[in-house]
Amino acid sequence: MIFGVFPRMTRAALIAAAVFFIPAGLSFAAEPPTSLKAAEPPRVVASIAPVHSLVAAVMAGAGEPKLLVQAGASPHTLALKPSEATALRQADIVFWIGPGLEGFLRRPLAGLSANAQAIALSTAPLVRLLPLRGGEEW
Repeated sequence: MIFGVFPRMTRAALIAAAVFFIPAGLSFAAEPPTSLKAAEPPRVVASIAPVHSLVAAVMAGAGEPKLLVQAGASPHTLALKPSEATALRQADIVFWIGPGLEGFLRRPLAGLSANAQAIALSTAPLVRLLPLRGGEEW
């Protein structure tokens, strides 16, 4: 049956090909070489839920950011748990609002690895901060 698919190949050529390729480890079930595997996604940490939502939308399909301040917790008085401190130390990128809202992150961010980046969204290029509103309803 297979000779109908490959009419020019002889039985000897097919056997020779099988003898050569199978011992060489070139079977279809083998894993691709490391150089062809997809790169690991970056380890990303987002400080608060709104930032996490934005970062997760941008990363869709390329990994999932870790949320540092869980819903309902106050970023103003937060003390990091050991697992959260570990996530920060292992992060490649940390997205946060900035020291005005998240002062508790100043010292932990100083301990990031040399290759990690902390992105303060309040000082990002093209971000325009609006003045505080007060007095009237908004």
